[in-house]
Parts: sequence; C-alpha cells; structure tokens
Amino acid sequence: MGLFLFLAMLPLAALERPGVTFKVFQFPANQIPRIDGKTDDWAMVPASYAIGIDQLKDTVNNTPMDKKDLDVTVKAGWVKGLNRLYFLYEAYDNYWDFRHRDLHNDIFELVVDGDLSGFKPGESGKLVLEFFITPFDHAAAEGPERSVESKLWENKVIGMSWPVLDYDDEKGTKYRGFWNLSHKTTMYGNAPDLVAFRLMPIESGLRRAVEADWSFSVIDMDHRMVGFKDLSYGPVTSWLWEFGDGKTSTERHPQHSYERPGTYVVTLTVDGPKGKDRRTKVWDAVLR
Repeated sequence: MGLFLFLAMLPLAALERPGVTFKVFQFPANQIPRIDGKTDDWAMVPASYAIGIDQLKDTVNNTPMDKKDLDVTVKAGWVKGLNRLYFLYEAYDNYWDFRHRDLHNDIFELVVDGDLSGFKPGESGKLVLEFFITPFDHAAAEGPERSVESKLWENKVIGMSWPVLDYDDEKGTKYRGFWNLSHKTTMYGNAPDLVAFRLMPIESGLRRAVEADWSFSVIDMDHRMVGFKDLSYGPVTSWLWEFGDGKTSTERHPQHSYERPGTYVVTLTVDGPKGKDRRTKVWDAVLR
C-alpha cells in the first residue's frame, strides 16, 4: 500500500478550492489513537470530519465516480501540544493490485504496505491504514536534527491534499483513476494547489467542565518581566499562579519579574462553580 502526503503552511486565500476548508479533529491528550490498524479509537470523531471519495476528482482520466469500483474515506486528527497529524484511511476497491515494485500499485501516499497488504491481485475488499506524520516547515537533507518542525495550534490553517491511484486491469499498463482531493494534478509540485485544513478545537462533549491552561511571553528582557495569560476553559472565578520562585498571584493575567535566569516550574490552579483544575508547565527562562 502506498502513500504520498503533501503539506504546506500558506495563506488561506492562496490555496486551491477557495471557500472549502476541511476539519482536523482534536483528540484529547489522554485518548491519542493507537497506531494498530483498529478503528475503535476513532469512533469519537464525528461524521462531519470524514472526507469521502465524493470530495475527490479524477484529474487525469476524468473517470466517473462509482463507489462499487472504489470508495475511500479519510479522517485526520491532531493532539494539542504535539506536532503530529494522525490519519485513518479506509478504502474499498473491487480490484486490489500490489504486485509491482514501482508506483504502479493501488496507492494512497507513502509506501507502507506494498504487496504485504493481504490482498491477492484482483481481489476485492476493504483496506484500513492508520498512521501519523510529523510535518516540517523545513526538511533538511542532513536529517531531523537540522530540520524545523511545523508548529500546530488550534484554528491554524494548513495546506494538505492526497491522491488515490486505482489500477483495475491485470496488465496494469495505466491506472483507471487518479482521484485527487485538490482537483489539480499539479498538487505534487505546487503548494498553492493544496486544500485548506483547519486544526479544530476539541469538541465540547470531550472536555471536562473546567480545564486550566495558560501561555506566556517575555515583556521586558532587561528586567526579566514575563506576562502570563489565562487560557482556561469553562466558568472560572478564581486563579492561583505559582511562578516557581516562591512568588504567587491571584490575578487572571498577571505579570511577574524574575530575579535571575533559570528554569521555573509554573503552575496555574483555577476554580469555579463546575470544578477545579491545575496546569503545570516547565518553562526554560532565557533571561539576562
């Protein structure tokens, strides 16, 4: 089984299929999908996140869509705090073919299965592929240590697309269909031909009533002044910040000046009518 994934971080208006934005489901941090080929941990993903073959177009042969011949569904997910994208690919094909050692195979992206898929040439059946990738803004030839990971956050829009190649004849001289989410074959080498995907906030039904969260920024490097911002979810009526140097604050968005550089463990505890929660982060203070 093969797979080719293409991503880019581009302005929304620069992407293909203007007005179309697909959704990437946010998994709770304690319910990250297992990469085991089983679909039970994707059951929480609403049907509105599924991208079916009706969203794809044969951009080479203009083959009419026939779900009795080929039917595919893709779901994409992410986890806040991890620069990973998770995928579940489910496909029915009336004629699977993985016999060849080149790109002549029934392909969905990066080669991960080949002819070990379990299908004999010409058989029909359903194939399930589950995987995750780490996208990079810069993928250096020297390897990951010189590459730059793409940072993922809520409501960020990324460019993404996938093709599905469908071979249906024994000779296999030409694929029957080149099904493409972008609707442009040139998506392979032209990032603006990708399609918009939005990294969605977590569904409300999967959240606790109160969840503590926060961010920070350095306001004044010379005076080691740091601003903290409350990002908690749910009704909150009180805040307790522990800055890791023995000092505290009960403001919602406090500013704090550190006496010396160092590594601080900062904790925010929030409380409200529906519950209490705390969030701790280890922050490397890069201050003069």
